[in-house]
Formats: sequence, C-alpha cells, structure tokens
Amino acid sequence: MHIAYRIKPAILSLILLFVFFSSTSPKAQDFKVSVSIKPLHSLVSMVLEGMGEPMLIMIDGSSPHSSSLKPSQRRMMAQSEVIFVVHEGMETALSKSLKQSGASIFQVALFRELELLPRRRDEDFSKAQKVTDHHHDHEDHDHDHDHDHDNDDAHSNHDDQESHDGHEEKHADDGNHDDAHSHDGMKSHDHDHGPGAVVDYHFWLDPLLAREVLMPVARALGEVYPEDASIFIANAEKAYHRMGQLHVKIQQRLAAKKGQQFIVFHDAYQYFEKRYDLTVISSILDHHDAQITPSRLIRLRHLVEDHQADCIFAEPQYSLRLVDALATSGALPVLALDPIGRDIAPGSNLYPILMNDLADAVASCQS
Repeated sequence: MHIAYRIKPAILSLILLFVFFSSTSPKAQDFKVSVSIKPLHSLVSMVLEGMGEPMLIMIDGSSPHSSSLKPSQRRMMAQSEVIFVVHEGMETALSKSLKQSGASIFQVALFRELELLPRRRDEDFSKAQKVTDHHHDHEDHDHDHDHDHDNDDAHSNHDDQESHDGHEEKHADDGNHDDAHSHDGMKSHDHDHGPGAVVDYHFWLDPLLAREVLMPVARALGEVYPEDASIFIANAEKAYHRMGQLHVKIQQRLAAKKGQQFIVFHDAYQYFEKRYDLTVISSILDHHDAQITPSRLIRLRHLVEDHQADCIFAEPQYSLRLVDALATSGALPVLALDPIGRDIAPGSNLYPILMNDLADAVASCQS
C-alpha cells in the first residue's frame, strides 16, 4: 500500500527557501580567518558578523611580544587563508609563523587610514620631567605629533598622513573610504617620526581611530572571498556607526576627568588620552617587559609623594608588587586598566566592553 504525503504549498516554499539559502549562505568553516590579539579580533568579528567567527591566535591573553606559540596556535596559523595582525613590530611572538605561512597576511598598522603616533619617551611626560630636573626647559619637549581631534566630528580625518606607496591620501567628510591598502607580507613599516622613532601600535584605544580599520578589513576579506564582499562592506558600515556612538558615550562619561593626572603601568594609553583629553604623567615601565631601574623608581616615588597623581592604574597581566609599593607611599588608590580585554570573552562585543571598562575605571578615580 502506498501512502501519499501532500506538502502544502506554503510549507514547500519555506523548504525551498531554506535549501536555497543553505546552499548559498556562507558558513563559519568557509572562512579560514585568524587574528592575533583580542581587540583586533573583535574588530574583524564585526566585519564578519553573521558570516562566521574568526579564529583568535592569542586566546589566553598572553603577551604577543614575548610568548612562545603553542603547537595548536601554529597549526591555526598554518591552516588560515587570511591572517590579521597589528604589526610584526608588536606581535613579535608570531613573526616566525607569519613568515612561514601561505596565508594572505594583513598588517593593520600599514593601512593608510591609520595615522599612528610614536612611542613616548620619559621626557615626553613633562610633569615627570619637572620632578627629576627642575632646570630643564620643558617647552623643548612639546610633542610634534599631537593631533587636533574634533570630538564632534562623525568621521576622524587624517589629511596629513603619509602615503605608503607614494600617493597622498585624503579622507573626505562624506564618509567614503579609500580603496587602497597594503599587505605585502612582512614589510617593515616606518611612519617617519624621526631618527630612532618607534611606533605606538595601541591605536584601538581610540574608537574613532580604531573604526578606520573596519573598511580596509572588509576590503581585505573581499579580496579573498569576493562572493561575500558586499556583506563585509555593509557590516563595516554598520560597525563604523556603532563605534561613533560608543565614542560619544565615553566622551560624556569622562568629561569631568580632564583635570586629573594618572600613573599607568606601561605606556599603552596615549591614543585614549589624546582622544579624551586625559593626562598620564608617567608609566611605571618605560616599555613592554622592561625592568624598572632604581632611578626610575625614585622618580615615580617623587611623583606619588608630591601628590601629583590622583590614581595609579595597574594591569591584570603584570605583578602588582611595584604598584602596591608606590600606592602605599602616597596613599593613592590603585585601579585596573586592561588594554587588551584579557578577561573578556572574545567576539564582536569585546571591543565596546573593553572601551567602556577603561572609561569606567578612569571615571572611578578620586576627584
């Protein structure tokens, strides 16, 4: 006996639509994309929203400067078709694997849309210098790389930035994004900040600067996965708008903190400072993984004991021993800043959580 099953036209239409979209929509496993660190991974995740989740190389929050890669991390990179890193000068732990990879490697710091700052030296912290040398002319240390950030501008323009292949690039106020970007392997990068200058790569701590990488990331992904290029572009545009709203929220949160002065553990925050008109007077370490010298410790104690700082900011990945010692000498509150979102779950939501956490920490400093 044969039993005939009759499918209603409406149900049949739904089945056909499901089959069509199942066969044409991208799947997470179709995108073999990996990203070095959490903040950049979050930005790339925004561009891939609804399409798949990129892989995170430094998933445990370990330092990209000095950590040794695990076999699983090396395999991830070897299997990737696209790898996004900030710059080989920052993620030095990845350099060997990047050079051995057959993937399309995009160094975000090379995107023309970014104008990066030089890493500061001790003498760039003018108030700290006053403590150690009362006869020094501090005007000689005015920073030549300060940028006029218009916090009401919906698009952060970078008209004076240098070109990476001989052409001057300018960003129009209408929000159009230049089509060009560079990703030629592990090429060295110099923003021409003078002899011996070292670039500060913590650009993501300024949301108006960080959002400038969204469109270049979308175009980069579109080169490798051209059938989905329009979706990447649309996602980037939506994320760009959301990050503008995030900036306004943080700006309002920190408006009352412009007169306060802070000591941080390492100098990673100048993009955040400049965007929100904050004042960091010194860092405990002069650069990543450096050992503090006796003279530096003396200078820091002077800053604390003279009550020139309102708060000291520690970081969860570093020992608190030095921070606690300094705070005790001046009875300063110790608060936590985390520039990479070590304890935040990776994904597109990490970036706004990270930035709001930074704003909340600064806002909670004593008046």
